[in-house]
Amino acid sequence: MPNTFEPRVGHRFTFRTDPVPATGFDGVVHCRVLALEPPRLLRISWAGGTLDTTVTWELAPERRGTRLLLTHEGSDDTDPVQQMTRRILGGGRRGQVPRRLAAALAALDRPGGTMTG
Repeated sequence: MPNTFEPRVGHRFTFRTDPVPATGFDGVVHCRVLALEPPRLLRISWAGGTLDTTVTWELAPERRGTRLLLTHEGSDDTDPVQQMTRRILGGGRRGQVPRRLAAALAALDRPGGTMTG
């Protein structure tokens, strides 16, 4: 999603996507960098629609590679709108995140490679 992210604790930024008026979501996710420990950890607040949550990305060494742990905490399991939102976000995490991460890592492996999008 288009965003204004900067890797700096306290930085406020937004993600923008398609609005879902029926759920009260205007298409803007308001975020703030809560913790940053390069290259191991990134934790952000994530608030949009009825969600006011925290997302954490953690990298951990594992055998001859690295494990990515992505957690999204703080949603209300009893709220039907938040249940639907979690399902939608989960689909992106299972589809978009692995594809884009693989592409970014492949770009880094190329001579002079840099990460984009």
